[in-house]
Amino acid sequence: MRTGLYPVTFRYVGPDAGCVSVVGSFNHWNRAAHCLTLRNGEWRTTVFLPAGAYPYAFVVDDRLVSDPDPARALSGPKGATYSVVAIPAEPTSARTA
Repeated sequence: MRTGLYPVTFRYVGPDAGCVSVVGSFNHWNRAAHCLTLRNGEWRTTVFLPAGAYPYAFVVDDRLVSDPDPARALSGPKGATYSVVAIPAEPTSARTA
């Protein structure tokens, strides 16, 4: 593990999607920064992040999609819905989003 960085695995279930990426404050909402890979009907990628709270969303075939887990819901400006992953200062294990 990289010092001060913790692995966060982002998952999206959508086997019929053609392209999935994750965007968020950690990559300046850049759609090309973190593409997910499809394996067994689930899209995944792991990103190493420092402690903090990060709003994010998935980009599925050019559409912004929030994480379906309601526990991760975060309301944004103008009623936009995003998700948030929080990494405590001393996480005990890898996080999954």
